[in-house]
Amino acid sequence: FSELELRLFPGPRASLASPALCGTYPTSASFTPWSYPFQAPLSLESSAGEFTVGSGPGGTPCPRGEPFAPALSAGSEDRQAGAFSEFTLGLERPDGNQPLSAISLKLPAGAAAMLSHVTPCPEPQASLGSCGPESQIGQASASAGVGPDPYTEQGAVFITGPYQGAPFGLSIVTPAVAGPFDLGDVVVRSKIEVDPHTAQVTISSPVPTFIQGVGRSSTGIPLQLQRLQVDVDRPDFEYNPTSCEPKHVEATLDGAGNGVEQVSIPFQVAGCQGLPFKPGVSAVTRGKTSKADGASLGLTFKSRVGEAHVARTVLTIPSTLPARLTTIQKACVAATFEANPAACGEGSDIGTAVVHTPVLKNPLSGPIYLVSHGNAAWPDAELVLQGEGVTVILDGQTAIKKGVTTSSFLSVPDAPFESVEATLPEGPHSALTTNLPLKDHYSLCGQHLAIPTALTGQNGTAITASVKVSVQGCAAVRGMKARRLTRRQKLARALKACRKPRRRSPARRAACERGARRQSRAR
Repeated sequence: FSELELRLFPGPRASLASPALCGTYPTSASFTPWSYPFQAPLSLESSAGEFTVGSGPGGTPCPRGEPFAPALSAGSEDRQAGAFSEFTLGLERPDGNQPLSAISLKLPAGAAAMLSHVTPCPEPQASLGSCGPESQIGQASASAGVGPDPYTEQGAVFITGPYQGAPFGLSIVTPAVAGPFDLGDVVVRSKIEVDPHTAQVTISSPVPTFIQGVGRSSTGIPLQLQRLQVDVDRPDFEYNPTSCEPKHVEATLDGAGNGVEQVSIPFQVAGCQGLPFKPGVSAVTRGKTSKADGASLGLTFKSRVGEAHVARTVLTIPSTLPARLTTIQKACVAATFEANPAACGEGSDIGTAVVHTPVLKNPLSGPIYLVSHGNAAWPDAELVLQGEGVTVILDGQTAIKKGVTTSSFLSVPDAPFESVEATLPEGPHSALTTNLPLKDHYSLCGQHLAIPTALTGQNGTAITASVKVSVQGCAAVRGMKARRLTRRQKLARALKACRKPRRRSPARRAACERGARRQSRAR
């Protein structure tokens, strides 16, 4: 043939898209003859093949640089505080904008999910996109292409086990099927991280810009993602905060052309005042103490699902159980603790804590450290709780005045718990001692100990109580039994007294014994 003309139709269903920026673009061609390899291919590139882009999408003016202005929406469908609710994320990228390459989404404090209600998808199923329904938590919808009618496919969202150093992850699986063309499934992996101080969840994920094609020279098919929607709709999974303070869903969106967009979406729940707040507190110590090993103290906090979560806790330890100054002097330096708590010295490890939460299948547990923070007068008690790859650090501020120790946890994460158990044991590094005199053998038995406690819920409800400290390890006799034994003992003593004077005649001794028995019966 002497001439070949190939014309590809324009319009919304065109097979090609023009460049994103205005300018002049050359075309090139390579022709390989049948006589190859005896004759080399011919490459052509000339000004005759140039074409010009002179406007933006839809006839708009030429943009200055490649724009990047995606729109993001996110939030709970039900805004009732503490309620289970579907969570929806929506993303839109206008035509002519840089392709989206990554997204990082930070949920508001108190918004999380009941991970204990699902079975995380293991590897390699998570990477292959073959997770089962026991791991599915929602749906995904992706629209790709240019123009007003992009191609849309429906997919699924699965929770996974640890991924890229994070305790949990996501596997978002979307089939790439368009008419007779089946390119398999597009699997997007995300990691789920938990802030150790606020328990806030951050989800980070790359966004594919190409679907890998077939053939050695193929680089893939550009996706040109326009819209993405993710609905986490598994029943009794995603739950709302119990604090009605205004919050935000924060996101960082990255473009393939180095564009970055920071997005902050207002988020606020309602109905916090209607949530009950009735946590329970108990305390226990051992009666036997010593100067060498100090004193012990165990504290237990209990709460119920459906109530407002605890926001602040203030405990006042009685002066009978003062802080042990020799232990305070062994507090861990803040820089060491922040770098690695396990590097703190043995003397700063003063106890253990266990938190049972319905969010995870297993409890969080770990040591309690005394940590010295710069200019602070007294070291803080830091609870380092770990479990299922999650680490949460609770900061307890300490104040000591006239021998009375006050421990305040003023920023407890808005998260549910069934119980929190903190144990400060006896030992050479005990946190507490006793100021009882030596003549009492340092025994707390018979002492009336109480811990004034102030608790504040995430909904603002405040309660105060004086928690009685139960003293264990003391000999105790039940009241009724003690009264019976006392009468018998008195009778025995009276009879013994009747027989004591050896010169007393048998008649007088018998009369004395009869009188003692009558008196005992009269009692």
